[in-house]
Formats: sequence, structure tokens, C-alpha cells
Amino acid sequence: MKLNDMQRALLAERLADAMMKDIDVETLERLVYDMYLDEYILMDDGDLLMEAEMFQVEVPSELVE
Repeated sequence: MKLNDMQRALLAERLADAMMKDIDVETLERLVYDMYLDEYILMDDGDLLMEAEMFQVEVPSELVE
């Protein structure tokens, strides 16, 4: 079945509503954390450094073991 744009948007909304109905706070926090982590990992260096400056996060000087 091929979905049109409206069907796709409505189905995505229904799935999100169904997922959120029974989700606990800890799981939700983890999902949001993972989403941001993925976003930051995929950013190029310039964008990542801009985000660090905006949030006043120090750039690590070396690897942490």
C-alpha cells in the first residue's frame, strides 16, 4: 500500500499517540536523550562547536577512559 502525504502524517500522529499512552517518564527521558545524542553525533564539527558555545559546554581536551 502506498500512503499519500496526509495518510502518512495522520498515521504517524496516531502511532505517536499510541506510543505515548503507556510510556513511563524514565523511558521518555531516555528516548529524548537518545534522540539528542544521535543528532549531535551526526552533526559536523562546526555545528557541534556552535551548539557547545550556545549551551556553554566546554569542549573536552582529551579522551576520557
